[in-house]
Amino acid sequence: MTATAPAPPPVTIEAAAPTTSTTRPSGPQTEFGNGTCKVGEDIVAGTYKTAGPGTDSFVNNCCWERDKNDTGSFDAIIANDNIAGPTRITLKKGEFFKSSGGCTWKKS
Repeated sequence: MTATAPAPPPVTIEAAAPTTSTTRPSGPQTEFGNGTCKVGEDIVAGTYKTAGPGTDSFVNNCCWERDKNDTGSFDAIIANDNIAGPTRITLKKGEFFKSSGGCTWKKS
């Protein structure tokens, strides 16, 4: 009679879950999109430019607003505009900048 060795138990290999980082780099940013940013805290003070809204944008313009504070009051507005193409703007430390419409702003 011939004896056969039992089959080895199956080996289970667990793959490590992919790592993704959702944290922003520390410190103020030099590129941003839609939202409200505090200049000097969320974004670096200076001159920013945008090419305008993307070609896949639902609306063909972006709205931006510079504010003295983040209260939303009319008298807090320093300047604002609706743009459909390339634009450049200078932001000062301490003010707030709001953008909507899909423009990407990059420090120049």
